Amino acid sequence: MKRSTGIILLILFAGFLFGLVRLFHLRFEAGDVYPEYSSLRSDPLGAKALHASLEKLVGVERNYRPLVKLGSYNNATVLFLGVRASELECEPAEFKAVESFVRDGGRLVITLLPSYSPFNPALAPSRTARPRQDPDAPLLISLAREWDFTLGYTPVLRDTKGVYQPGKASLRDEWSGHGLPEKLDVHTSLFFTNATEDWKVLYEWTSDRAVVMQRALGSGTIVLAADSYYFSNEALLKERASGLLSWFIGPNRKVVFDETHLGVSESPGVATLARKYHLHGVAAGLLLLAALFVWKNNSSLIPRGRAEENPGAPEVVFGRDSAGGFLNLLRRNIRKRDLLGVCLTEWRQSCAHRVSRGKLEEMQRVIDEDNAREQQNPLTVYRAISRILTRRL
Repeated sequence: MKRSTGIILLILFAGFLFGLVRLFHLRFEAGDVYPEYSSLRSDPLGAKALHASLEKLVGVERNYRPLVKLGSYNNATVLFLGVRASELECEPAEFKAVESFVRDGGRLVITLLPSYSPFNPALAPSRTARPRQDPDAPLLISLAREWDFTLGYTPVLRDTKGVYQPGKASLRDEWSGHGLPEKLDVHTSLFFTNATEDWKVLYEWTSDRAVVMQRALGSGTIVLAADSYYFSNEALLKERASGLLSWFIGPNRKVVFDETHLGVSESPGVATLARKYHLHGVAAGLLLLAALFVWKNNSSLIPRGRAEENPGAPEVVFGRDSAGGFLNLLRRNIRKRDLLGVCLTEWRQSCAHRVSRGKLEEMQRVIDEDNAREQQNPLTVYRAISRILTRRL
């Protein structure tokens, strides 16, 4: 009965684990557990389709490391997709690493998360550095201040159903003939303004409202876009702008999708190393050994003996070693008064040739004298025999 109950519980536990793993697999396969515009997300709001498409053309990676290590990607295009307008700022060490990456020939593409909410200047990156809530934390460097631009907001029209309608941005004349669309749908209320002459505007609503622009910095370039929609899975299905995406990627043969700004970062540990070195089989083997250990301790692998079939049989007591078992056997089969005599008899059969005949007779006499008394004292007799054996002739 106990064994059948254990088997049923084991089957139920295995079914629960299978269902749990299947549920997580389905969730991660859809990718909706990741933030919008993550390259790990395969629904309309993700960018997994672009990642898979670029894999067939150039080298593609995902960055899960801090921004201070951005310099390890030489001559690459790094995509920061879906950045919130209020997060266009970073720590001094991060800013230094980003600018160093661009100056060494990298291409930095930052696209903002589409937003239709009224613009709040307090949340926008300003032209002055501001401290964090923690007074001990370093000042946050505003990208708008360092790179000379500001963000603006303009209301967007809705249709009769209350759905926001995309605006139309126009391509500047100097970019005509580069394989770019003349008109571009903009799915956001944000735009860039007050940019210096270092910035070259690509698309704009009006002359002071840029939607896409870039500037050179050292040997590399910085690209800013007010909308991330063009990189989404939905856009690649419905409104694919291949020429625009090619321009965003640029001439570099390596593309990096940054995930850290979306909160998807690498946390070094045992699980990370196991995934990196493909140790899934070792983990499965350890789990199997643990399951067998638990099973072994709950169910004996030895067949049931006849004692279980006969309730009247004496109970078997475990936990004694060989010496304890031997002593228990002696106590059950040899009387206390006969113990020394039996020992002397057995000793004569194995070791008598080492002792003289006189010592043997004297030892026997000591035992006989003790047996003749009403109360025997085996300890005294044993000491007397020891003195006879150690005595020199």
